Amino acid sequence: IVNEKSGNNKHSGVMMWPGGDFKYQGSLPTHGKTFEWNYEFNKRVDTVIKWITNSSSPANIVFLYIEEPDSSGHKFGPNSVELNNTLRKVDDTIAYLETSLKNNRVHNYNLIILSDHGMTSVSLEKVIDLTKFLTNGTYDFDTATPILGVSPKK
Repeated sequence: IVNEKSGNNKHSGVMMWPGGDFKYQGSLPTHGKTFEWNYEFNKRVDTVIKWITNSSSPANIVFLYIEEPDSSGHKFGPNSVELNNTLRKVDDTIAYLETSLKNNRVHNYNLIILSDHGMTSVSLEKVIDLTKFLTNGTYDFDTATPILGVSPKK
């Protein structure tokens, strides 16, 4: 949105990026697609390429969200065959994106790849059961983040 508000006929696109469908200072990006679990990765790439090459409102900044390998890592674990297969799929999607940019004569671009966190496996021998040290019913757990929060009940 800030990109678009800067003027010079700039346009942006948000492909399933978390929060991308909320208005900022009363505006939404020119191009946008809300999240859908079953929307194929390559179809997402095809859509953002259309935004970038759009003759009337070409996007000069695009955010493309792919929920993997996070979802598979949480579901199957960091050392799983399923996660390795998902990593290959994500690698293939990035290669498809780069090929699509080249095939559509988009040569001057910056590609920034982000992730939200890493993963490691945990064995039961390394788990600390905090309930052994706390009186039942006197505390609350906050598990909304990767960091466990324990606080006394009020």
